[in-house]
Amino acid sequence: MLLSKSCFSKGFIGGGAFRLKPALKGRVGRCDRQRIAPHAKQAGGFGEEELDVAVFRFTLGIPGFDDSNIPRIVGAAGVFLLAANHWATGTGITHAQERSEILGLVLCLTCIVAPTIESRLKELQPGRGRRQASAIPDTQQGFLLSEGLDDAVKQELAWTSYALLKNTNSCSIFLWKSGEVIMARGALPIEIVKGPDKAASLTQLSKDVSAMVRSSPPLASLFTKASAVKVLNLPDRGKIDTVAKTGTSILPSGVRSMLIQTLEPFDPKSGSDPPEAALILLSDQERAWSERERYWVTSICAKLFDVLCSA
Repeated sequence: MLLSKSCFSKGFIGGGAFRLKPALKGRVGRCDRQRIAPHAKQAGGFGEEELDVAVFRFTLGIPGFDDSNIPRIVGAAGVFLLAANHWATGTGITHAQERSEILGLVLCLTCIVAPTIESRLKELQPGRGRRQASAIPDTQQGFLLSEGLDDAVKQELAWTSYALLKNTNSCSIFLWKSGEVIMARGALPIEIVKGPDKAASLTQLSKDVSAMVRSSPPLASLFTKASAVKVLNLPDRGKIDTVAKTGTSILPSGVRSMLIQTLEPFDPKSGSDPPEAALILLSDQERAWSERERYWVTSICAKLFDVLCSA
C-alpha cells in the first residue's frame, strides 16, 4: 500500500533544533508510530519535548506467511535450479562448473539454515524479556491461590508470579507443594478458571500435577535427596509428551515448553530439609527460557523456599 503520509522526528541537540527528512515512500510496508516523552531535563537543551518516531517494517504482505522463511525458500529454489542445471548439462561437466555448483550448494544451504541460526543466537541474548505470546486454545487467564496461606505469603506469590509472567516467556505458572497446587496463574484450562468453587479447581489441578510427577521417572527423580539435578527443562513439545505422559489436562496443545524447578535453599549446606515442592512454568514458545532466565528462576525458587518454610 502506498504510504502517502511522511513520518518526521523532532528533537533538540545543543540548543539547536533539527528535523529529519521525510521517510521514503514504499509500496510494501507498515509504519509503526510511537511517541516518546523524555521526562528528565538534561544539559544542552534537552527538555520536555515529545519525539515522534517512525519505524518501517517491509514485508511481503502474505497473510499467514512468516517472512523469516524467505531465506529457506530462496535456498530451496537454488538447490532445485542447481540440480536442474546439473541434469541438463549431461556428461560434459567441466571442472569450473563443478566448483561453481559446490559453491552454489554451500550458499543455498547457508540460506536454509540462516533463520535457525538467527533464532538460536537470539535465545542466547541475556535479558531478552517477554516475546509476543500467541493464544493458547482452551485456556483463559486466571489466578488461583490456596485459602490456607497467610496474607504475607499470598502477597509474595502474587508479586513473584507477576514478575515471571511479565519478564519471561512463561504463560502459565504452578506452585506445587506436598501434593497440592497452592498457586496457579496465567493461561489455565477454561473449566478450571470458570469453575464456581476455586478450592475444587485447585484440588483438580493438584491431582493432575501430582499424577504427572508421580508417573514420570525424570520428574520424580527431581525430589530424591540423592539426585543432584533439581531442574528439568523441556524445550519442545516432543520432550514434554515423552516426560509428562499423564496429567496432560494442565498441558494444552498450545504449550511448547516446560520448566520444572524444585524449591531449594540458597545454601544447600544450611541443614534445612527442603519440602517436596516445585515451581512449574509453561510457555507457548519453544526454548522459551535462556540460561540466564533459568538461573533467575532458581533464585526465585530459593526465595520461595524461605517464604514457605518461615510461614
